[in-house]
Amino acid sequence: MRLLNGVSVYLASTEPLLPMLVELRGVAPGVWSVVEATGIGSRPLSPTAEKALHRRLSAAGIALVSRIPSDALVALASHAEDLCGDLDAALAALGDDWG
Repeated sequence: MRLLNGVSVYLASTEPLLPMLVELRGVAPGVWSVVEATGIGSRPLSPTAEKALHRRLSAAGIALVSRIPSDALVALASHAEDLCGDLDAALAALGDDWG
């Protein structure tokens, strides 16, 4: 896996109890993120199956992060925008009485 940093790698499992297709993306030297994991019929994995996947990858010595850093920044920016919007609305509702 060290030779594959910065690219996507696809893993397939034909294990009868846990068939899946997984896309891993290298996000830093020796660090990977699960971009997508699907089970039977291209359905998303259940939370239990996803935890099992993470445990097995970690047991195999693969370092994982839960989010791709750029996706985490987008999520953070979106959350901050939601909070500011709520704050602006609350301050507007108070008028001049808030400060």
